[in-house]
Amino acid sequence: SVVAIFIILAITFKSFVIPIVLVLLIESAIWMNLSILYLQDTKTIGMTKDLKTYIENYYEDYYMIGAIQATENIKTLITEDQLMITLASVVAIFIILAITFKSFVIPIVLVLLIESAIWMNLSILYLQDTKTIFIGYIVVMAIQLGATIDYAVLMTTRYVENRKTLSPFEAIDFSYQKSFITIMISALVLSVAGFTEGLFSNISSVQDIGYLLGKGALISFIYILIFLPILLVILDKVLIIHFKSKKKSA
Repeated sequence: SVVAIFIILAITFKSFVIPIVLVLLIESAIWMNLSILYLQDTKTIGMTKDLKTYIENYYEDYYMIGAIQATENIKTLITEDQLMITLASVVAIFIILAITFKSFVIPIVLVLLIESAIWMNLSILYLQDTKTIFIGYIVVMAIQLGATIDYAVLMTTRYVENRKTLSPFEAIDFSYQKSFITIMISALVLSVAGFTEGLFSNISSVQDIGYLLGKGALISFIYILIFLPILLVILDKVLIIHFKSKKKSA
């Protein structure tokens, strides 16, 4: 496809780029509008960066617009916002879980487990050499964390309750059986909704988000079924000591 970059420049730049006959057609007394037509390919981004660097050496006031420039602006903003949004989401969920369980160990375990599932979801894109929109990362990371943390909360809550009367292995076995159907249904519903969005939407950005969300729900489901029981049993002594001390103090 052919797109255009419009750069508002002063007069000095004209002699280096275009003939004087064309300059008279596009410049005014104060501003000059320069349109550069090019084929959009892998070299385009490098070309626009070089052009921007060259312009900055001569002029203070200029504007660059176009598809490539808009993409670069979005990339820059999302890169800056990603860390802040991730930290804000993690801290908010950590506080909610800490208040709910009255423990600092359980929120750390659950949040790290779901975050690892999110990282695996995004890592698959890298392994498949698949490109997606920048905004998809932030959207999926927030939704996957908020939507799938409930699966881990359900199994952990059942484990803590059953651990009062059962051994660690008996408690996790009973909790696993009682939580499996509920967790599976929730994960499948979210996954099917995501894949349906990806399959039937005609907007590429919506398709990318749908596929990421669908895969993310399944990955979180698998992580919770495989790794959460192991973590709860390994950290059983820490959890039991905490709840026993809380019970005595009460």
